[in-house]
Amino acid sequence: LNQLNITGWTIDFKQRHIGESIAGNTTYNTVSRNACFQLAEFQTGDYCLHDDMNALALHEVLHLLVADLVWTVKELKDDMHDLVIAKEHELINRLIPALRDKGSLQIYPAAALEKEE
Repeated sequence: LNQLNITGWTIDFKQRHIGESIAGNTTYNTVSRNACFQLAEFQTGDYCLHDDMNALALHEVLHLLVADLVWTVKELKDDMHDLVIAKEHELINRLIPALRDKGSLQIYPAAALEKEE
C-alpha cells in the first residue's frame, strides 16, 4: 500500500466464499478511511486473475486509488455513477499489467489474511 502512496487507511483482509464467480470484493468508507478486502477462498472468478492472488489483491487495493472520486459521485447521487464504476474497473485493469511489470510490487499479505468460515 505504501508503494502506491495509499496511506491513512485501516484495512482488513479476509478470505472466504464471496459469491458465485466473484474472486474479490472491496468495501470502503472514505470518511472514516476504513476498507475491507475480501478474497475468495476458491478462485473461479472474474478479471482473469484466478491464478494470481497478488494480482487479485492488487486489483482490490487499486479501488482505493480512486475511492474519493467514486465516493463523491455516489454521494452526489449522480446518474453517471454506474458509468464511473465501469470506468473505475477499466482503469484498474489497465494499471495492473504496468504495476505487475515493476516486479517488486507485492500486495497479497498472506500472513495478514483472516479466513472466515
